Amino acid sequence: MNKYIYQSLLFLIFALNVVTTLAETLPSENVERVILSEDPWPPYILGEEGQSATGGIAVDILEQVFLSLGVQLEMRLYPWRRSLKLVKNGIEDGHLLITHAPRWDKYLIYSNPFIVDRFLLWSLKKGGAAIKWQNFEDLKSYRIAITNSYAYGEEFDKEIIDNSLKIFRAATDELNFKLLLAGRHDAFVCLETVAKSLFKNNPNFAGQFVSSDKPIAQSPLYMALSKQSPAAALMPEINLLLKKMADSGQIKSIISQYK
Repeated sequence: MNKYIYQSLLFLIFALNVVTTLAETLPSENVERVILSEDPWPPYILGEEGQSATGGIAVDILEQVFLSLGVQLEMRLYPWRRSLKLVKNGIEDGHLLITHAPRWDKYLIYSNPFIVDRFLLWSLKKGGAAIKWQNFEDLKSYRIAITNSYAYGEEFDKEIIDNSLKIFRAATDELNFKLLLAGRHDAFVCLETVAKSLFKNNPNFAGQFVSSDKPIAQSPLYMALSKQSPAAALMPEINLLLKKMADSGQIKSIISQYK
């Protein structure tokens, strides 16, 4: 082979490798905008369905992350089932904040957890002491409400799938507390922080509910991106920035602003 042609081919191969490496190591330069969707979930995500998120713990944290990445972030609010469908179908890039469930693993990549909460069993205070339980067998006599399409940890989700408990569903956490107050069911499973935020912002809820000491589940919370989205390449950088915010106390400071 002509020496000049051989050297030219080597240079071309080298140049292609450099371009590929840069594309892989600098993913944020290839993604200009990311659309994350969710349902309103105070105090983590504030706003109204059909509009953009207006604030909240997760919103404030992720705004800082994407600002550091130099990537435009849009945060749209829908009913939760619609949000799940949009991300699963690759129409939007991911979710602002989500619990983990094996059924979502096929199409989602999760960030490292950056918030931890607890799913508690809430019941009416006027009914007496909080429900005491040690295992799910103890809950079989109760009518227990959950929110449509939420994930409550693998153990409790299995009880739901197996129809081992008397489960009732409603569209939102707020609606489930209204139904509990009206006596439509005996207990409702809700994140502790979310419940306290709803109580704070709904005068009719104040002093009406108690929670069991034993949690249904400890629940790490994540941001998640669709595996179909080019934004999935950003996840290593997102995790590094979340860790930096946690180590600096910035995440703790943001959380404290919503208490």
